[in-house]
Amino acid sequence: MPSENPTDIIDRKRPHEKVREREQLFRSIFDNAQIGISFYRIDTKEIFPNRAMQEMVGRTEKELSRLEQWDEITHPE
Repeated sequence: MPSENPTDIIDRKRPHEKVREREQLFRSIFDNAQIGISFYRIDTKEIFPNRAMQEMVGRTEKELSRLEQWDEITHPE
């Protein structure tokens, strides 16, 4: 069985490295933003607020992780 060419291995790792770099960039922007940001994962029904969002609404990450909490703190319209 022929051994794999090192160039082939590097080429296969590049897309994974790009994804990891983009995830790190997103995480840095999300964590350090001066404005409140949160996102909701439909598949797991999880809510992720950043620090600024928690400070804006005066709630902890754990409190904001419940969808019912958002119903209490947002305007009905």
